[in-house]
Amino acid sequence: MMETGASSQKLHDFGWGVLASPPYRPDPVPRDYQLLLALSNALQGEARDDEDDLDHWLSNFFESMPAQFYADGIETLPIK
Repeated sequence: MMETGASSQKLHDFGWGVLASPPYRPDPVPRDYQLLLALSNALQGEARDDEDDLDHWLSNFFESMPAQFYADGIETLPIK
């Protein structure tokens, strides 16, 4: 990583180091994409007034999904 002299000196003055950039991630799609997509679709047009109401709605959403939905999601996970 390149630093300018002034930046490098200021970091040194503070006793800070420079971290390398995180490695490139070739699969930017989250692994729980299936779940997030279903949740996003279910939330269309929904409005919740408070956190308790949202918690209740989310619990009902997750409980209403058939076991096969979760099994299919696990089957589609990439093998690393």
